[in-house]
Order: sequence, then C-alpha cells, then structure tokens
Amino acid sequence: MEAQILKVVNNNVLIILDEKGDEAVAMGRGIGFKKKSGEVIPYDKIEKVFVLSEKELNNKLQQLISVLPAEHFMLSEKIIQCIKSVTNWSLSDNIYITLTDHISAAIYRHNQNIHLENALHWDIKHLYPEEYILGKKALDIIEAECGIQFPSDEASYIAMHLVNARLNTDGNMEFVHKVTKLIREITNIIRYHFHFEHALESGEYYQLINYIKTLAPQIFRQSTNKKSFLELFDVIQTHYAEIYPCVKKIQKHIETQYSYSLTGEEMLSISICISQLKNQFTDLSEHS
Repeated sequence: MEAQILKVVNNNVLIILDEKGDEAVAMGRGIGFKKKSGEVIPYDKIEKVFVLSEKELNNKLQQLISVLPAEHFMLSEKIIQCIKSVTNWSLSDNIYITLTDHISAAIYRHNQNIHLENALHWDIKHLYPEEYILGKKALDIIEAECGIQFPSDEASYIAMHLVNARLNTDGNMEFVHKVTKLIREITNIIRYHFHFEHALESGEYYQLINYIKTLAPQIFRQSTNKKSFLELFDVIQTHYAEIYPCVKKIQKHIETQYSYSLTGEEMLSISICISQLKNQFTDLSEHS
C-alpha cells in the first residue's frame, strides 16, 4: 500500500494523503530524501502517521512540525500512547500539539541550563494525582530516550497538559489554572472551617475534587441553572446541619468571586462530598 506525497517538509517528514483520502503528517528516517510532491511512498517506509480530527489542528501540527525536530514529535507520541495504554481517558487531539511544543521547549531550556519552577507544582501534585503520576512516567520515558533527568516540577507541567486534554479546552491552559485555583479555594474553606490538620488525601477528597472539576465550567461560564428546587435547601439544613455553615461559606465565596449562584442540587452534592470527607477525618482522628 502506498501514500501520495503532498509536500516534503524535510528528509524525515512528509505531508501525505492517507488511505482514507485525509491529509496527514508522516514521519520516518529519510522518507523525504529526494522525494517530490505528487510521488508515492510505501507505507512500510513510514514509521508514524499523525491524523488529527480537525483541519485547523492539522494545520497547527504542520506549522509546528516545520520548526521542531521530528524526534520530539516521536517522543511526545510515545508518551501519549503510553498514557492511553494505561488509562481509558478520552484526550483531546490538541495534546499532540501542546505536549510536543512543551517537551521541545523543555529540552531546549535544559540544554541552555534554564530551569522554570512551576508555581502550581504542589497543587497539581495533590489535586491531580493520576495526571501527576503519569507526568512522572513521562519523565522516565524522556530520560530513557534522551538521557535528560528533569526535576519533578516538569512532571507537574506535563500533568497540566494532561488535565487540559481531558477537559478538552482547545489548548487553553488558563482554564486549567482557573480550575486549580477554584479547587484550592474551596478545599481551603473546608480545611479552615473544620480545622482539618491532616493532609487532604483520600478517596473522599478526590471525589470532592472530581465534583468541583465537573462544576467548574458552569461557574466560569456563569451559566447558573435557574431551576433550583428550594426544598433541597431544607434537606441540607436538616440532614447536614453540621455541614451547612461550611457549604454556605462556599456558596458565598463562589457568588462573590465568580458571580455564580450555586443551585440546591449543587449545594447538596457538595454537602454529600464534605460529609463523607468529614466522616473519614473523624475516623482518622479517633484512631490517631
């Protein structure tokens, strides 16, 4: 089987028409050497084909591939495939662009002896533990392939790209920063209200975080669901009397800082999460 060459980017990269007639980026050592547009190339000469879902993404990929080393794309793709092999995550195709761009820049900075600290390192590590662990795995792959040992800050940078790809925010890293900030604000309100001294790391804690992640897009869009069942507020006050003052603090904070009014359903969901977290910490304190 052969592919038609649309454009020769360099000796190792071609723009081709794949078997479905879609425009794609093909990589392989020497596949572009002495080749011209309109010629064909056997698929067994190609090491990797990138086909992104949207034409705009394909254009961005082609622009990036014309300025970055092909090896960095192969490295990024190896990391992405490793992540996909151990998770069932649905990742935005943007990850092929954003992660490659980041890794290439990180390698360049390393070679120039430049280190950038990630101000959100602690937050990313604790708020997105799965992504952070995979960020560490990515560092192992980079070390094995390039012989570069990055500090742990770099794992949190990669984790942020994974969070971004899972949220499908079209490469908007600012959204990840905003979600991380919101989670930190809400968890701090809970910590200080109940005087939790132990680190907030448990299944109950991550259940709360996951709920905030799902709520965040509505908060930032300020798209309050006006249909709010008032009787749910009575349910919260009755069944979660100890929790209710804390939830009211959260409600007031979100309304003041983000101009978003939590509905009864949302307050009930937060109350359930906090109740489970509080019970876990009560058990922990009794046995400590």
